[in-house]
Amino acid sequence: MTNALQSVFDVCGTQAQLIVRGINNGIVTKIWGYTNTAQGANLGDLHVDNLRVILCDFTVSASVPDGTEIDVLEYELRYNHPNDIQSEPFIVTGKLPIIFVGDESLTKKIDPKVQTLHAVQV
Repeated sequence: MTNALQSVFDVCGTQAQLIVRGINNGIVTKIWGYTNTAQGANLGDLHVDNLRVILCDFTVSASVPDGTEIDVLEYELRYNHPNDIQSEPFIVTGKLPIIFVGDESLTKKIDPKVQTLHAVQV
């Protein structure tokens, strides 16, 4: 019972939705665990100190010089205050930049966290 009540009090947002869009020739092809990429990921309630990991597949193409950094994705997290779900949602936005390189050896180094997530999904 105590855990159930604590869970209710720890809610800091409701009706959370994460929308991810490609920009500058970036294309989001899949949001793992969600069927409609265009609608984004419906996350439900957001709890204090609760980490959510959303894995997206995307493709990028560009003809730019080596070392050029370009924003390829933009994201928008929308959620409502739990005590006032009828009000305007809070919106948090951001962009994901990547650096284009011509040296193929630089793409061989995979962050162990990314490699682990890939292994779990496959």
